[in-house]
Amino acid sequence: MAHPRSLKKIDGKNEMEDINMYTISGSANWANLADFILSITRINEPDRAFTRLDVLKVRDQELCRTGTVYYTRQPCGRYEEHESEEECGG
Repeated sequence: MAHPRSLKKIDGKNEMEDINMYTISGSANWANLADFILSITRINEPDRAFTRLDVLKVRDQELCRTGTVYYTRQPCGRYEEHESEEECGG
């Protein structure tokens, strides 16, 4: 587990830059040594809330691929998987 360095605000707005392999503290070591790098972001907006899972690096492409998956929490406590941010409600 690693944490991002101090993220910069985008154009002075209240939004932060996206996390990638090079925004992780000690990024050169993580980017070179890790077999998998995942980033989890929780988005809480007034009309919707969801979790975004970004697969940033996969060393063995036969196991899985890089990409993004979106999840929404259901009232029963389980998570429902979505292919796009638009499917997460709103």
